[in-house]
Amino acid sequence: FKGTDSNKNEALVFGKLIHEIIEQLLLKFADGKTVDSELLDKEIHSALTKVEALDDLYSLKLSDEEAVEKLKELTPLILQWTDKHLQCSPSTSYVEETTKITDVFDIEENIWCPRFGLKGKIDA
Repeated sequence: FKGTDSNKNEALVFGKLIHEIIEQLLLKFADGKTVDSELLDKEIHSALTKVEALDDLYSLKLSDEEAVEKLKELTPLILQWTDKHLQCSPSTSYVEETTKITDVFDIEENIWCPRFGLKGKIDA
């Protein structure tokens, strides 16, 4: 049975949820929305309404309220990351101390760069 996978653990399930939430935040950012705690809360609740997420939580014997609480504990860290790495327009600064995301074209992209010997999938 797919929903009763005994190999699932809390770190795996919450890692997958956080990955999905950040992907959605990047897409919203690409559409011109400001990433803030209100948008993050909406994405947390949206991620937890999906059948696969509920199935994963059920296999861990966790309620969706417990999952929301655990994910909200990470809100400051996620917002700190978005504040550091997302910007609305390309920087005018010549030298930057950190990488900035200025636009999102796709969440998962296949790449092939013979110049650098890279071939694979980039996943946000």
